[in-house]
Amino acid sequence: MESSPDMLYLKAGGNLLMGYIHKNKVIRLLIYVCLIICLLADTEVSSAKKTVPKLRVRTKKIILTEGKSKKIKWSIRPRKSRKKVSFKSSNKKIAKVSAKGVVKAGKNGKATITVRLKKSKKKVKKVKIRVVVKRKCRRVKTPTPTETTAPVETQKPTAYIAHRGYSELAPENTLPAFELAVQSGFWGVECDVWLSQDGEFVISHAESIKKMCGVDKKISELTWGEIKTYPIVAGNNVAGYPDLKSCLLDSYLKVISSGKNTKAVIELKMEKLTPEEADRILSLLDKYDMRSRTVFLSFKKDNLLRIKEKKDERIGFQFLSWKYKDEEVEWCRKNGIDYSVYFEVITPETVAAIRKAGLKIAVWAVDDKKKADDLIKNYAVDYLTSNTKLF
Repeated sequence: MESSPDMLYLKAGGNLLMGYIHKNKVIRLLIYVCLIICLLADTEVSSAKKTVPKLRVRTKKIILTEGKSKKIKWSIRPRKSRKKVSFKSSNKKIAKVSAKGVVKAGKNGKATITVRLKKSKKKVKKVKIRVVVKRKCRRVKTPTPTETTAPVETQKPTAYIAHRGYSELAPENTLPAFELAVQSGFWGVECDVWLSQDGEFVISHAESIKKMCGVDKKISELTWGEIKTYPIVAGNNVAGYPDLKSCLLDSYLKVISSGKNTKAVIELKMEKLTPEEADRILSLLDKYDMRSRTVFLSFKKDNLLRIKEKKDERIGFQFLSWKYKDEEVEWCRKNGIDYSVYFEVITPETVAAIRKAGLKIAVWAVDDKKKADDLIKNYAVDYLTSNTKLF
């Protein structure tokens, strides 16, 4: 086949160019240098692609007792990139973290550890780990038979109370937490009540909604209409409850009344309950026929006396205290109100004094099964409040 004129010209031109390059050493040298530079650049790009740091964090959640430590399980490839990894705690008082990823528990509470990998000036990878620090259970002296004033065999079975609902499985003081507690068979379900600006009984542990809703505003300074516009954004398994909102005492009582003899355990958090407010609360109990199934709690004596003065023997009462005090026990004895204390207060001596006064003993914030068993077996506590199911 004959070649076209264009092909002949191209071939002739190529031969002339190759001949010229062959004769000119400078041009040959420049071509060789360009080839080497291209090869090196290609090698560097391939190498960079192979050495992109990859961070893997296997630890998702850490539960520690105060003072204990645990190492975060993490790895990075290549190993020489370890210097690019850093750790930061959202609250050092609750959990500190070392440069190597060792978490040390501080005080009781919740914190978040952020694992940070700096890939480049602009690219940063972050992995967040939830840390829960529980109070350290202190060993208490086991009472001798002579120290126990009330024989264990004469005691009724301990009543288990769900603290702010079944708060281990759902955000505290919400309808899902209350419903789960009723379904799980708790004797009682505890909640906390505040008064809104327009006089509604709102369920919340703290007066501010910052913890649960992320907005630093007080319930007493908001109307119920304003409060329910803020969704619940915190709490256990909150992602499983989209569009969750705060609730009222009325809704809480409706859930509790649906259980088979489940008790409503209501902490009155407001500074001072008025006679009119007390009457409105009792009217809500009547609406769901709950007077015989309700126990009121408070750190404020006047709030309990305000309900107590209605003289309804069907309603139970407990005075809350962080520390045991003889004068508090005497006040409870005079007013026919049981004594509820933080579990670490319980000793053979405090139990003997409370029993001598003829009062029932309630303990709260017990999440450890061994500790709960000890309080029931050796101290025969009447009520035990917990965030988890211990029975």
